[in-house]
Amino acid sequence: MKACEECKVVAPESAEFCPRCGRPLPDQTPDDVGPRVDRLLAEANLLRIRGNHDTAVEKCTEALQLQPGDPEVHSLLGDIYESQGKLEEAARWYQMAVELRPGHAIDEAKLERTRSRLENAKSAEQAAATASQQQAFLGASRLDKAMRYIVVFCVVAVLVLLAIGLVAWLFRQKPASEPATTAPVTRTPRQPEAAAPSPNPTISGPAIETLVRPAAEQQLLSNLATNPAISSHRLVVDDVTSDPRRRAFAVTFRIPNPPSPLTRLELLRDAAVVGAAAFAASPETTDITIRALVHLPGKYGPKEPHLVLVCDAARQASALDASRATEDQLRQLFSEQWWGPEVPR
Repeated sequence: MKACEECKVVAPESAEFCPRCGRPLPDQTPDDVGPRVDRLLAEANLLRIRGNHDTAVEKCTEALQLQPGDPEVHSLLGDIYESQGKLEEAARWYQMAVELRPGHAIDEAKLERTRSRLENAKSAEQAAATASQQQAFLGASRLDKAMRYIVVFCVVAVLVLLAIGLVAWLFRQKPASEPATTAPVTRTPRQPEAAAPSPNPTISGPAIETLVRPAAEQQLLSNLATNPAISSHRLVVDDVTSDPRRRAFAVTFRIPNPPSPLTRLELLRDAAVVGAAAFAASPETTDITIRALVHLPGKYGPKEPHLVLVCDAARQASALDASRATEDQLRQLFSEQWWGPEVPR
């Protein structure tokens, strides 16, 4: 047999040219093939040890072209694929080596070892798949149980709310039904005296109605209570009273957490902020009276604010930046200033 040195095709000994590439074939005898195959196997084994598996496979393939029935080549290919972790390929080449060389203890041991590793790998894979399925089942079961608890809780909550609503509705309907049962009752002579208006009515009397603000004052109070500038200075607007005769109104604000010490400059800044917001909320207003309340720890009760400033604001307060204004500029904005004794000069 002859082999082309370029494309490695094995040709009959009678051939003079390569049937694939057409190159002249070297003269070689079967005695020359054996040493060449041994050299290729040695190179392939060295490449396998170094981890160059692809080139090692190429060397073995070249050796198979020279000697297709050599069991050493098949066994070495099994070693190469086993080193790569390709156990199925390795078992296939070991099986062919055993078939070419029956009773060879080394090849049979390699085949048995590879098959054992394959079975262990498949068992581990099946165990991992089973564990994954069990974990997924447990997760789904827990989720299903949690959803059931949530549904039961929602149903119970709805029933409780319905019961509360029914009780409240029955409670509101009860006073309306009482006059029908008490209508036939004869009034005592003292009832007219009880119905007579009292000069000093008490708040707890059922006939006393709660005093409400006019719509304009309520709207202005709501605008000032939600004003961003007032909220950012941590001020609270408590009251608004209007005087339509002079197109003026009074604003009472409170400082829940006053600075220590309490200074007139800080109070004037807060008053300027409230005044600017008030003029912006009511453009037709010409005069605003501002009253400032503070909580002074140690002097009064925790819920008893004290009046520390009363002044009249000019419309120029709406155009002044209170955070940068000086004390002189702030004083010019307010007239008729009255200061409580708690505020030092």
